[in-house]
Amino acid sequence: MKGFDCLLSIGGKEVAAQINADLKRAVTASDVSDRVAMEWQESLPGLKSWTVTCNGAYVVNDKALIALEDAFVNHTIIDLSLKSEVMNYHGKAFIVAFPIGAQFNKDVTYTVQLQGTGALERE
Repeated sequence: MKGFDCLLSIGGKEVAAQINADLKRAVTASDVSDRVAMEWQESLPGLKSWTVTCNGAYVVNDKALIALEDAFVNHTIIDLSLKSEVMNYHGKAFIVAFPIGAQFNKDVTYTVQLQGTGALERE
């Protein structure tokens, strides 16, 4: 199976296609243990969350990259789609980290880390 294509849209306009997308989904555990018996911990599932990390090549004066930079600075909510041959997801997210890698004699790259806000819908 081929991996995810990660498509980001800002203000309804597709701005970039990223590579190497990692989707992480989690649920918090709420402690409901009996405080009198103090035997075994008991938990119930709580709130769900999701994050996506993807990267790409840094291209000077690229409009898509400038739009991502602006979204990071302005805390803009981004529409995100993850698509593969068998799984498709979409949701809204914001950029929580946007490091740029500049190694000696190599291409400049960037990584964008997005925190989901609201549900991640499966299509």
